[in-house]
Amino acid sequence: MAQSVCKLYPQLLSRLPKKRRTWESEHYSLALFVAAALGITFLEAQSTASMASGKTK
Repeated sequence: MAQSVCKLYPQLLSRLPKKRRTWESEHYSLALFVAAALGITFLEAQSTASMASGKTK
């Protein structure tokens, strides 16, 4: 997920943690990518809903 967010927003590449090993816990900076993915999903849903209803901003 974090890599997909970085494809859309390359500015976040410096925050992308290295690949986690099985025994390591999740890196704390992944919360940033979860929040970004949620925001992207919300904005995309808003855009799709407004296009379906014929509204434009």
